Amino acid sequence: MILSQSQPILRVTVHKGATIATGDYSNLRVDYTVEAEVPSGMTAGDAIADIEAMCDKRLLKAREATHDAAIAEEVEWGKLPWKKYEDGVGEWVPAEAKGAEGLPGRLRSSKGVWQGKEYLYKLSKSQSTGRLFIQRFPRRGSVV
Repeated sequence: MILSQSQPILRVTVHKGATIATGDYSNLRVDYTVEAEVPSGMTAGDAIADIEAMCDKRLLKAREATHDAAIAEEVEWGKLPWKKYEDGVGEWVPAEAKGAEGLPGRLRSSKGVWQGKEYLYKLSKSQSTGRLFIQRFPRRGSVV
């Protein structure tokens, strides 16, 4: 198709992004930049709206995947051999417990604390032995 000089080519660029909470005290940043020609018969505003809708769907999928992964981790951690504290508040497990292999690293990467849906997890070190332990405490408002 040959365009006459009275039909300029319209191009739009859309930047869209989101910061997604990963369940701990860190975030995941997702950004998209889309550059496209506006099809004949479509306004620039309509083209931008279409691109933004497409990006919003992708961002929603990223949020859902991150949320689902965090829930799956917490479900697996629930299977650990947790021991209740004598005062009844919270539980603990040795960091080297079978099934806890990834949890100490996860806690270290989030400065020793990870907030899940039902529990707050903390990495602690025994002052007397130097052994690492994982603590968990019910979050306010959660049904545990």
